[in-house]
Amino acid sequence: MTYAEFNSPVAHFGLFVLCFFILGISLIYCTKLGKKPENRARVLTQVWIYLSVYFVSIASFEILVLALIPLNFFIVRELLHCAEKLEIKISQNALLLSLAPLFALVSINTMLIGFYFIFMLSVLLSMYFCTVKEMLAMILFFLVSCLIILSLDSLLYFRALPNGSAWCLFALFVTNASDLCAFLGGGLLGKIALCPEISANKTVEGSLIALLGTLIFAIIFKMILDLPLLWWQIILLAVAVSISGQLGDIIASLVKRKAGLKDFGDMLPGNGGMLDRCDSLVLTLPALISCLFLFHV
Repeated sequence: MTYAEFNSPVAHFGLFVLCFFILGISLIYCTKLGKKPENRARVLTQVWIYLSVYFVSIASFEILVLALIPLNFFIVRELLHCAEKLEIKISQNALLLSLAPLFALVSINTMLIGFYFIFMLSVLLSMYFCTVKEMLAMILFFLVSCLIILSLDSLLYFRALPNGSAWCLFALFVTNASDLCAFLGGGLLGKIALCPEISANKTVEGSLIALLGTLIFAIIFKMILDLPLLWWQIILLAVAVSISGQLGDIIASLVKRKAGLKDFGDMLPGNGGMLDRCDSLVLTLPALISCLFLFHV
């Protein structure tokens, strides 16, 4: 569905009002309560992230494909940096994974074939330039990278659905709303650490508020976007997004702690790198797709 087809003024207006309401509350929280400057930068960065997500989602399928290529490139580059910190030598040909979305221009299924051939090409190249130990590390790195990139590229599946722009917006905005609810809830009410050995900033209170907030925003987005979902389906989707998103964030924190990194990158002020911003999506997008299969959408 292109911009011309996504022509409900109420939907456009509602999305902008809701998103900037969330950002406004976050900015007031970070500014008035004297929070860290990087937290204010995090919220301000969200403004252009929301706008970018919005316009890419309502554009054509081809534009979404082209937008995923640089996203994949920066994520693989951040993974390469993380591998270096873990003292794992990985060849730069791993960046070939960035090109995988191009195969989706033929069909969604063809993209999977593209992943397979890029993986095989990289393994063959590593056989000539790496030791056996390095080759094993390369294969493990590619399996993890393929999982992350394929999960993010599953946005193309949402985009191919009837009313595809609305589904993309729902998946991205609800995931981001869940992250912000956890951020705000943990900052305001957080007392009990959720996993202190992995991340001191994650709290039980923040996790519960994220679950409740995700449900509220999922219902609002469902009504704004006029998605064909029953109420029990919305509840299941919200629970799936909240739990999988928080789990993705915890796994990313675990990897960063092991590598001795604060963030995967520094491209996004207050947010770290691309992977820091997308760590929740790595699990929420497959979870949403699984739910849609259960709902026969």
